[in-house]
Amino acid sequence: MVSTMDMKIVLEHWLWSGVILAVLIWYSTITIYVAIRGASDIKHMFARLNGLSAAETSPDRINPPPAER
Repeated sequence: MVSTMDMKIVLEHWLWSGVILAVLIWYSTITIYVAIRGASDIKHMFARLNGLSAAETSPDRINPPPAER
């Protein structure tokens, strides 16, 4: 339970309480944004690596035609 002393401190320092709240919201938003973009980048990276791997193991790559002289 919140005591009246705690509420008095919060009300007297409303500016700092607001700054702390704003910073927490900003930090949380940036963290979620970076996590979503990072997951998307990793997904695209794995898809590109999978495509490169498939190209390297294609039949033409394994058994290339003999070189003409």
